[in-house]
Amino acid sequence: MTYSIADLSKYGFVGFVPLKDWDEPQIIGLTQSDVEGVYVVVRESTEVPTFLDENHRKPRPKRWSAEAAADRWVPGVQALYFGKGPLRSSKAKRRKGLARRVGELQEHGYGGGANHYGGKLLWQIDHADALLIAWKPLAEGESAAIESGLIRVFDRLMGRQPFANVGAPLVGSTPIYL
Repeated sequence: MTYSIADLSKYGFVGFVPLKDWDEPQIIGLTQSDVEGVYVVVRESTEVPTFLDENHRKPRPKRWSAEAAADRWVPGVQALYFGKGPLRSSKAKRRKGLARRVGELQEHGYGGGANHYGGKLLWQIDHADALLIAWKPLAEGESAAIESGLIRVFDRLMGRQPFANVGAPLVGSTPIYL
């Protein structure tokens, strides 16, 4: 198991498009409501990148140096971060889910505006413009358990969580093997 784009595709992740250029209709079309699901950020190269010090206009109290980011690197894998997009209520008529969560990740990294601190280490990779995003739609209520299961097995097989996943997965989540 290398957590490669091929492994992730076999599990049902689709897309693998540049995160910088991603747009919501790629997941839900122009007229559909949002869907629930999980997503993964990948890097085609498995070479160790150059890391930058955290320099975000909305940093959290915990800041990461380039050295601390480098210490979290998992060699030989393309999967850098697993995230979830649960359906959640919105003041608007449309419910927010997977597409909105990926949009928040994109905006946080490239625009600095959205509140999406999960995966913030991604933006300390030099050439973050080369990151790809893939997603897997799920039935409502499944995304948290699937995300946690993916992270738990990654940790079990690779000896640590994916590079940009810093929070603990849900306790008792079922392991998800690709």
